[in-house]
Amino acid sequence: KAGNTSEFCPVQNLNDSKAERGTAIVIAIFVLALLSVFVAVALTRTTSEALAVSNETAEGRTFYAAQASLEMMTRNFNKIFETKLNPTDSDLNNVRNAAVPEHADYDFNQEINRTSTSSAVILSSGPYAGLFALRDNWRLRTTTTDQRGVQVQLTRNVLNNRIPIFQF
Repeated sequence: KAGNTSEFCPVQNLNDSKAERGTAIVIAIFVLALLSVFVAVALTRTTSEALAVSNETAEGRTFYAAQASLEMMTRNFNKIFETKLNPTDSDLNNVRNAAVPEHADYDFNQEINRTSTSSAVILSSGPYAGLFALRDNWRLRTTTTDQRGVQVQLTRNVLNNRIPIFQF
């Protein structure tokens, strides 16, 4: 019995190994494709967030430039009444066309309009409560545009009360 050995010898089926050839490369390509999709989604989201932050920053800066314009208009409009009771068209044009310092990179469209005719009123509050006054309603509006096209519009309504001196 020397020539007959019955030892267990695993034999590979050659058909199975040929069928599994290339599966590692398919799995690797699939994993790389999934990673590529994740990277693309992350880049898209990051880009969108960066654009949103950039737009929000531009809107904030344009808002503050519009607020500066409105404050300048209010100050210049108020100065008119230090010397005159009724502003002339020339005075109003000076208010409309006044430059806003330190904001040269913005375009300003400044409007100032009387919104009603003068009316007699009795002041109901403040240091002059109970006195008669002629009241004018004015609207100051600024539309500010930055270089990227971001636009902000602010409006302020002003009541101008002219109190006759004989009441004092």
